[in-house]
Formats: sequence, C-alpha cells, structure tokens
Amino acid sequence: MSKKILTALLSCVILLSLFPVTFAAATEAETARSTLQNSMPIFNSYSQRIVLDENQLKNSVVIYRNELSAATSLLAGSLQGASVYTDMRASLVAKWQNMRVETEIGAVFDNKFKKMYNDVYIAKSSYTIDSWSAVEAAYALKTTQIVNDGTDAQCKSCIDSLKTAISNLVPATSEDPQAIAARNTLSSEMPVFQAYSDRIVIVAHQNSQKVLQYRAKLKETYDLINGPLQSAAAYPSIRKELDLAWQNMRLATCIGAIFEKVFNEKYNSVVVNASLYTPETWASVEASYALKTQDIVNSGTDLQCSNAMDTLNNAISALQYRSSQDNSVISARVSLYKEVVDGIFINYYNRVILPANLSNVAVVAYKNELSRVKGVLEGSLLTIEEYTNLRNTLTSKLIDMRNAVCFALGFKQQAQGLYDKYNVNKSFYTTQSWAAVEKAYAKVTEDVLNYGTDAQCLVIMNELQSAIASLVTTTDPEALAAKASLETSMPTFRSYSQRVVLSSSGTKASVIAYRTELSNAETLIANTTIQPAAAYTNMRASLVSKWVNMRAELKMGIVFSNSMDSLYNTVSSKSALYTQSSWLAVTTAYAGKTSQIIDSGTDEQCANALTALQNAINNLVLLSQHVASIIMNTQPAKTVYNINDLLDITAAKITVTYGDNHTSVVDVTTDMVSGFDNSSAGTKTVTVTFQGQTTTFTVTVNQPAYDVTFVVNGGSDATASKGSSISIPISVLPNSGMSNCLLEITYDTSALTFVNATGTGFFEANQTTSGRLLVGYIASEALTNATTLFTLNFTVNATTTSAVTSLVLNASEVVSSTDTNLTFDVNNAFVVISQ
Repeated sequence: MSKKILTALLSCVILLSLFPVTFAAATEAETARSTLQNSMPIFNSYSQRIVLDENQLKNSVVIYRNELSAATSLLAGSLQGASVYTDMRASLVAKWQNMRVETEIGAVFDNKFKKMYNDVYIAKSSYTIDSWSAVEAAYALKTTQIVNDGTDAQCKSCIDSLKTAISNLVPATSEDPQAIAARNTLSSEMPVFQAYSDRIVIVAHQNSQKVLQYRAKLKETYDLINGPLQSAAAYPSIRKELDLAWQNMRLATCIGAIFEKVFNEKYNSVVVNASLYTPETWASVEASYALKTQDIVNSGTDLQCSNAMDTLNNAISALQYRSSQDNSVISARVSLYKEVVDGIFINYYNRVILPANLSNVAVVAYKNELSRVKGVLEGSLLTIEEYTNLRNTLTSKLIDMRNAVCFALGFKQQAQGLYDKYNVNKSFYTTQSWAAVEKAYAKVTEDVLNYGTDAQCLVIMNELQSAIASLVTTTDPEALAAKASLETSMPTFRSYSQRVVLSSSGTKASVIAYRTELSNAETLIANTTIQPAAAYTNMRASLVSKWVNMRAELKMGIVFSNSMDSLYNTVSSKSALYTQSSWLAVTTAYAGKTSQIIDSGTDEQCANALTALQNAINNLVLLSQHVASIIMNTQPAKTVYNINDLLDITAAKITVTYGDNHTSVVDVTTDMVSGFDNSSAGTKTVTVTFQGQTTTFTVTVNQPAYDVTFVVNGGSDATASKGSSISIPISVLPNSGMSNCLLEITYDTSALTFVNATGTGFFEANQTTSGRLLVGYIASEALTNATTLFTLNFTVNATTTSAVTSLVLNASEVVSSTDTNLTFDVNNAFVVISQ
C-alpha cells in the first residue's frame, strides 16, 4: 500500500514541475490568437470596401480574401503556436497593402488625389475664378472618412470628379488689363528676338540643337501672343524662357556679347607678351583685333563673327618670337597665361556666384592662387619646370574648390552617386515618386556640368534630394530589404562565375548548376513585382551553397588554399632530406598561394599554382641521390697519344660524393668526357661531367713519328647516295716540310666513277688503269702546315650494290725541299653508300 502512495506522489511532483512551462506557452499562444481575433473586424472591413465589379477579380483582391478565409478557419480551430497567429496577422497586413495599391483606395487614393490637385494648384491664378472653384469643390469631396473607410467606388468617384473639374479649367478672360499689358510688352520686344534668329546664317549653326531650340521657342512665343489672351504671368514666363534660349544660342554660335568676350580674351592672352613677338607679326594681330566693331558685336551675323575670329586666330597662330628668346619657355608661359586669363582656370572661378561659396576657404584659396599666378606670368621669364609647377598647384586648388562647392565634376559625382544609390532599387518605389527623381536627375546635363554655376548645381541637387526624400515605397519593407540584400550581393556572386575561365571547367556539373542559379537570381531581381522575402533569402542561400560546391570541385577559394596547404605539409617536415635548390623551388611554388588568388583568382590561376607546387614536389632531390662533387678515382689506361689519335678511356673511374656524404665509384663513359684536343701536340685537359658536377684529367698528345701524314677525307668516312656526286679531299697534316710526292689512289669502279681532280696547287692526276689513279704533286714551297693538296671528284654509280666502298691511298717519292726522303703515314677512309 505504501508503494502505491509513493508512486502517486512522484507523479504529482512531475506534473507540477512541468506545469509552469506548459502554462506559459499556452498563455503566449492565447495572447497571439486574441490579438488576431480582435483585428478581424478591421481586416473584414478592408474586404468589404471592394464593391466595384471591375475590382472583384483582381489578383490582389482574390489573394486577400483567400487569406482572410484562412484566418477565419485558423481562429475556429484548436489552439496553435503563437507564431502561427502572428504570421497570419502579418500576412494579412502585407496582402492588404497590395490590394489597396491595385484598387487605389486608402492612402494610395489619398496620395493620387493630392498629386492631381497640386499639379494644377501652382497655376491657379491663370484660370477663371469659376472654373477654379469647381476644382476646389471637387477636392473637398476627399474626406477623412473616404480615405480611412471609403469603398473603391467612392474613391473612384472622387478621382473622376476631380479629373472632370481639372479638364474644364478655363484660362483667365481677355478683360484682364494686366494680361493685356504683359502681352503688349512681349509683343514689342519680338523684333529684337527675331533679329537674334536672323543673325544665324551659317548652315551648320542653323541645324544645331541650340539654334533649333531657340527658333522653336520663338515660334511658341509668337503663337502665344497671337492666340487667346493668357494670364498676366504667362507672358513674362515665356519671355524668360525665350531669353534663356537666346543666351544658350549665342553661347553655342559665339555671337553678340559672347563673341566680344571670347575675342577680347584671345587678344588679352597674347597682348601681355607683345614685346616678345616680331613687330610684323604683332601688327597683324592688332589689325585683326580692330575688326571687332560695335556693329558686329551688337548685330553682326554668326558668319561675320566667325570670320573675324578666324582672322584673329590665324594672326595669333602666325606670331613669331624674336630670335633672342627661348621659344619653348615663352610657349609654356603663353599657354598657361591664356588658361589663366581667358581659359579654363578663370572660367571655373567665374562659375562660383553664390555669396556663401565665394567666402568658402577653398574658393578664396583658388582666387588668391589665380591672382598670384597671373602676376608671376606677367613678370620675368621663368623655366618650363617652374611654369609646370604653377599649373599643377593651380589645378590642385581648382579640384579642391570644385569639390568644396559642388559644381562641374564635383557636382556630377555627388549627383550620380545619390541617383545610383536609389536607382538600383527603383522598382521598390511608386512610378509617380520615382518619375520625380528621374526628372530631377535629367537636369544634370553636359551644359550644366561644363558651364553651369554653383547656384544652378545647388538648385538641381536640392531638387534631386527632395525627390528622393519624397519616394514612396510600394510593398512589404521586409521583402524590399531582402531583395536589396540579394542585389547588393550580386556583384560578388557574378565574380564567382567570372573566375571560371577554363573551357574544361565550363562543362562541370557544379559550374553549370551555379551559373543556372545565377541566371535565375538575375531574373528574380529584374522582376519589378516584389516577391515574398523568403524568395530572395532562399535564392541567396542557394547561390552560396552552389558556390561552395563549385569551388570544391574546381579547387578555388578556401578549397584551393587548403589544397595548397595539404600538398605542402606532405613534405615540409622532411625538408632537411632534400637539396637546398630543389626545396627552394617548393617554397617558391607554395608562395603562389596569395590572398589575391584565394579571394579572387580564376580556376586557371588556382590550377596553375597547384600544378606548380605538385611539380616542385615531384622534382625534389634527396640529398642521398644528389651528386655533390666528383673526383678522378682511376686515370685511364692510355694517357699518351699522337696527333689525330682517338681518346681511349678504358679503366677510367671517378669517385662520386652525394649530398649525405656517402660515396660510390663510377666507370667513366664516352658521353661523360669533353674537351679532348687531338689536333696539336701538348698536354691536354679532358673534362668529365656527371650529373652536373665536373672533374678533369690530363693526357699528352705527341707529334707522330712520321715526317708526313696523308689523310683521305679528313680521316673520316664519307657518305653519298646512288647517282650523286661526291668530292674527297686529299690533305697532309702539319709536317717537317714536304716538297713533292707521288700518290696512288685505288677505288672500286663498280661503285665509283672518277670525274676529275681539282685544287689550287701544282699536280697532275692520271687514271692509269681502271680503278687506279696516279697523282704527282709538287709544292710551290715546302709544306709545314696542314694543307689540302687536291680534291678527287667521283660519281656514285646508280646501279652499284655496294653499301661501303674503300678509297686506298699509297705514297712514294715523298721528299723535302732538300730532296731528302721523308717517312709518311696514311689515314684512309670509306665511302658509305645509302641504298
């Protein structure tokens, strides 16, 4: 009985210990469910606001109502985990946002309605009071109740009413005396504006953009004057536009005040150096400058201005320095002076007009430097290097000024950077709000960059910043953030694909899989319809996974690094066993594992680095196998030779010492020896080479015991083919002074046919019998040096069956210049016939 009681008590203790956890989880779930339950009336009201037939089947409406039905079923079922109810509530909020965008209700309706009204409000003074009152009455239909709770039908009705009122706006009546006066004032000025157009006569100018724009604006102004009376503000407004177009046209065609300014600047750029030029060429400049009359400035055509400018330019180009001057130095000064007085440097400063910017430290520093440089240039001549330094200093301060007050390139960089930052995610914003950004950025034109003042740049930058600040997002912030995160990562993911350059890699499964997924990611990002956040996060995770697979198969990135380490570690602990040079090759190859190749190297670079390391390891030389040195162990049996004797290395041996100091004895072979000179008498050094190491031994070459040695074909066999010609030289080696001899040469007539004997000495060759030649040779003076006596010329018989045939020389009557008989030796030869 006591055992049963104890068991019951233990069960109670266990249940009580678990209860707090279970109770807490249940409480959290109940709270989440209650929050969703309390929100359902609002979610249901959103659905009930869609009453128009045209909206019932829209995608966002169907999706929202299906989710609403799923939420109702969820609440009717058993208690679920807290996250189920919070996720359902978040899903309903997101789908409601999509539905109100597509059906134009709620805040979307409110924004659109305000935009329509604001677009015409700025010009309300130009419309009649009655027609504008209708617009105000239509705008008053937009109540807070309609914005917060109105149906799609109510919202549409408000939009349609405002559209109708705006389309019925009527310009102010002709009875407005201020409008009449403004029109008359503009009309009286039109002859002047027309004269501006008439001054353009050069065909190229007539077809230029600025001239066409001016003439189009001129026609638009005539049409406005001759049309119905507009508001008083319309006439000065178009006059301002026409005047701006005129300013742009005269700048583009260089007429009027622009012509005068440029003409004066060109003249002033050289007048400071007038004393440096020859009187004749300077007089031409002065005559050209006199062509700039006030008539041409005030009313001259572009052709007149162009001709005057060309004449001045030609005169300036023809200027010649006085012969005593250093032309290169003067050219450097003149070039810089032009840029300071009427060129790029002064023009940049003139583009700063805002008072706040004129007092900017960088602007003041540039102005002071500009004045200083001008003063230096108007002084005595400097060196080219000094003028270059002046230019560099001025350019540096120009860049500082340009960036400090944000104009020219500094303005472009800031505006482009700001635009690019948001352009990458432009699909996140409403079409209307993004259009305002595009409109502002479109004002960053080449004209503004090249000629615009700081004030113009500031206005455009403020407009761009204002448009960006007013951007309206279109969807779930979480999804936008997920898409932005994926898009930010795409350059890195693209770089992974670009690192695969080997054609053999392109067909590997992991590469194909990665590039396919990369293409899918590009498509996902390009889709302007925002997907759920999970679509972007899952895609990013998939790309990471497939990159891991690809780098593993191709041994790139960290896998390449690990592979290099693994290879190196197989031999690093045994480095002391290898020769220094072969181990150095391994460490050099291992150094190929750079951070650049790990982080951004191609598959080819990684493969090459791995191959280089593997080859270096394969080529490691053990000290026990490396020949450190060799010495002669045993001299060859024969060490004394006669001239032309062949080397005999019989019995020669070397002692080989290896890197680990053990030794062995190796026989010397013919391929080991070099340097044997048998052409002259004396002590000769012969070199023995074995696995890169060398040693030597010496032999003695003696003059032979014979007074004269005759040599056939240099002492070596000759080769020839059937039917070909062959020449066999007969010579003597250095001797004691042979004067004449009688030589007999025998040969095989079945193999060779004698043609003739040629040479420069005095000799006579006779063929006494078939296969036997008898040649008598008389030297003009005693021979002591090696000399070719004559050459025997044969034809190899085409029908011969001999593979080898001999030429045998015998000598007699070999005498010196004192008629002393000389001893002699003969080195005969064979003719090898190729079949």
